[in-house]
Amino acid sequence: MYTIIKKIILILLEIILFFLVGIGLDLAAQSSKQISLKGTIIDNTTNIPLEFATAIVLKSNTIVTGVTANKKGEFTLTVNKGSYIISLVYWL
Repeated sequence: MYTIIKKIILILLEIILFFLVGIGLDLAAQSSKQISLKGTIIDNTTNIPLEFATAIVLKSNTIVTGVTANKKGEFTLTVNKGSYIISLVYWL
């Protein structure tokens, strides 16, 4: 009787472990679908960083996301993997 209970517990533990590994792999696959875009927006004639310029990510003429650069003109965006147009805007 003890051996049967032990086997059932081991089988249940294997099922739980298999389930947990599957969840871990799924989460890893989801996180690999996103990428970070980092850059610095600078003036093309003076090479001075453009503080508070805007970086906008577009897909099929629709805004996906956007961000305002910091005082050094640096920005970071996170998007799903894919093809996009990045528009950089600076208003005087």
